[in-house]
Amino acid sequence: MSMLEARLIATARALCRRTGRRPRDAFMRRAVSTAYYAMFHALCRLCADQLIGGKYEKTPAWQRLYRAMEHKIAKNALLLIKVRQP
Repeated sequence: MSMLEARLIATARALCRRTGRRPRDAFMRRAVSTAYYAMFHALCRLCADQLIGGKYEKTPAWQRLYRAMEHKIAKNALLLIKVRQP
């Protein structure tokens, strides 16, 4: 997990704790959204590492691939995998 993902997860956890006994909807929505972005960035990193190589993180090719990920396409690909599994 990179520092970016770790910070996003820490922020999501802090938002959950901030709600007190009765969770406020706004804090919980923000926590879920922040956790989602942590997962999405981890997915982008995984794809770039697998296709270009983690040791090439500073290269334009790695960065281009990392930034090329789109939420909708990633979601649809993951849904296809889910459907294929028994």
